[in-house]
Amino acid sequence: MGNIEVSTKALAKTGAILRTAGTAAGIGGLGITVYQALSGQITGKEAAVDAFFGAVGFIGPWGAAISVGYFGGKFLYEHFSGDTLFDKPTQ
Repeated sequence: MGNIEVSTKALAKTGAILRTAGTAAGIGGLGITVYQALSGQITGKEAAVDAFFGAVGFIGPWGAAISVGYFGGKFLYEHFSGDTLFDKPTQ
């Protein structure tokens, strides 16, 4: 196996793009949480936990990993169990 040469300029540009995309995704996710809470799709408890882990995602690489772990785990649990992690609001 040979080495792949990548310029530091290309790495810096890619890093900046990914940082911007991650920030946009985090802000968008927090916006979706607020919308779901205000429209009664999720409970205040679920909104608070989701917002907490969404905010943790802005605390560097470790925070991002923790946030991805929470949301990924939540998705996998709900998808494969057919159940929800939090109770849904009653109408």
